Amino acid sequence: MKKLFPYVFGATLMFSFLSAPISEVSAARPAAVPAVTWKMSSMKQLTTYATSAIASSNSTGTKVWSVSGACALKSGKVTTKSSGSCTVKLIIMAKGKFSSKSSSKNFAIATSSPSSETVSQSNARKKGSSYLKSSAFSRTGLIKQLEFEGFENSDAVYGADAQKADWNAQAVLKGANYLKSSSFSRSGLVKQLVFEGFSDAEAENGVAGNSTDWNTQAAKKAASYMKSSTFSRKGLIDQLLFEGFTQAQAEYGVGTTGL
Repeated sequence: MKKLFPYVFGATLMFSFLSAPISEVSAARPAAVPAVTWKMSSMKQLTTYATSAIASSNSTGTKVWSVSGACALKSGKVTTKSSGSCTVKLIIMAKGKFSSKSSSKNFAIATSSPSSETVSQSNARKKGSSYLKSSAFSRTGLIKQLEFEGFENSDAVYGADAQKADWNAQAVLKGANYLKSSSFSRSGLVKQLVFEGFSDAEAENGVAGNSTDWNTQAAKKAASYMKSSTFSRKGLIDQLLFEGFTQAQAEYGVGTTGL
C-alpha cells in the first residue's frame, strides 16, 4: 500500500498559495501627485503679493518659486509692474507620499481705472498723508483729526483708508513717542493707546513692539511724583500700583527714590 504525505502536500500547497499575493503586495505603490491651488485669477498693478497668497499645495515638500514677465520676485514676495502679465512658476520637491510637481500660471496685470475720487476726498487723502508723515495715528484717531480739520465723516474715512497704513506699526510708533516723553506701566501704556483709538490688539502690539524695562519705567514714574509732591513709602507704592505697575515693579521704583 502506498503512503500518503498530507502534511508535506499541504505545506507545499500553502507555500504555492501565498507566493503570488506576497509578491503583489510588496510591489511599490506610485507616489501621489501633489495638488496645486492657484488662489487668484489676476494681479493688480504695482502691488506686492506673498507667494503663499498666490498658490498653495497639499504637499509639504520644498517649494521653489520663479517669475517672468512684468513682475519681480524678492524675499518670497512677487511685485507687479504697471502693466503686462506675470507668469509665476512653482516647483514642489518630492516629500513623503507625494512626488515632485511643476506648475505655472500666467496672470494678467489689471490696471487701475481712472480716479473717480472727489476733490474733497483727494484733499482728505493728501491731508491724511501729511499727518502720518509727522506723527503716528490710529485709524480712528486719523479720522477724528480729519473731521477736526473740517472734512465730512465720509471724506475723513476715505482719507484715512486711502493711506493703506499698517495700524499695528502706527501703534508701535505711538507707543515709542509716549515712552520718550513720559513713563508708563505696561498696562498704562496699553490703555493710553486704546484711548488714542487703537484696537485692543493693536495696542498690545504697540506695547510689545517697544522693548521696555518696566522697572526703569517705575523708577522714572516714582521720581516724577517725588518732584511734584511728597509721599510716604507706602503711599508712593500705592500710587504706582494705581498706575498699573506690578507690586514688584512698584517696590523697585520706590526703592530708587530712597524711601
